[in-house]
Amino acid sequence: AKAQSVPTATILIGQIKITSSNGQFVSLYNNTSSEIDMSTVQLSYYNYYDLTSSKLTSSRYIPLSGKLASHSYYLVSD
Repeated sequence: AKAQSVPTATILIGQIKITSSNGQFVSLYNNTSSEIDMSTVQLSYYNYYDLTSSKLTSSRYIPLSGKLASHSYYLVSD
């Protein structure tokens, strides 16, 4: 059987900090040699406060904009 190659991720999560107050952020890293149009990327946040029942307690779509240069970081914060 021929082994299948694993695709390389385009955008990686560099860091994430989620708190109950201000100061939350996500840093994204462009792992490619090309610029990425961030308006084509979707970032969604889902909160499962009640983990025992697996009920979704909140969600939020976070629109992105601008360009992310090759091998650079993009910061999303509140």
